[in-house]
Amino acid sequence: MIKKTEAICIKISPFSRTSHIVSWLTNKHGLINTVIKGAQRPKSWFVGQYDLFQTCEILFYIRSHNNLHIIKECSPLIPRTVFHSDWRAAAIASYFCDLIYRSSYGNTHIPEYYELLSTSLNALTDKGHDISIMSWYELNFLKANGLSPTLNNCVTCGKAITTQPNYTFTAQLGGVVCSKCSPSNNAPATTVSPDIIAILKSWQRTASPATARNIKPNHKQTLAFRSLLGIFISYHLDINPASRRIAIEISGKL
Repeated sequence: MIKKTEAICIKISPFSRTSHIVSWLTNKHGLINTVIKGAQRPKSWFVGQYDLFQTCEILFYIRSHNNLHIIKECSPLIPRTVFHSDWRAAAIASYFCDLIYRSSYGNTHIPEYYELLSTSLNALTDKGHDISIMSWYELNFLKANGLSPTLNNCVTCGKAITTQPNYTFTAQLGGVVCSKCSPSNNAPATTVSPDIIAILKSWQRTASPATARNIKPNHKQTLAFRSLLGIFISYHLDINPASRRIAIEISGKL
């Protein structure tokens, strides 16, 4: 059976001396892995037709016995060539793709993934590397998985979070805890100031990364929410991708 779909190239691996395995995030089938035979031959039809972070239209033969499908045709739709020269933006884009790759299991299809990745890659293409785009992506990725941190109310008593100090944030309980409901010793927590909560809440409710860029955190705030989100992602997704650390280091923001 042949299928046609729009897809974003998120990983390229060697399959043989002349062929590639390409992982795609598709808008119809979720994450799929395909073989592109002869991709590295000088006269291959596929030369210049795909690259990391590109959106392409692909035509592929379904192979259900091993879930490694065969590409028949591939045409670039959105090349995003800026990533060839903006290596800081490319590092963040790599993290975005890696997070989706590590979080996609079997034939699970989460429709929100495709729009989120496409929108975020376009934002990096237009605006370059930006801390706000990365944090906006992480919060919306958690939302797509039904794992948004609770920031408006105490996760224990439900009391609204205000501007009062002495709040704590705990990944194990899923968000912010007020001073009267301090988490027990077996639930590690981090003290968090109201300004950090306000920044995260703003990104959480912002509809686009372009709007999220209007929030300009200072260095101290950057350190705080980067740490909180890293702990939260590691705990709830059970992954601690090196690509996140590399993206942070290369972006030059910390």
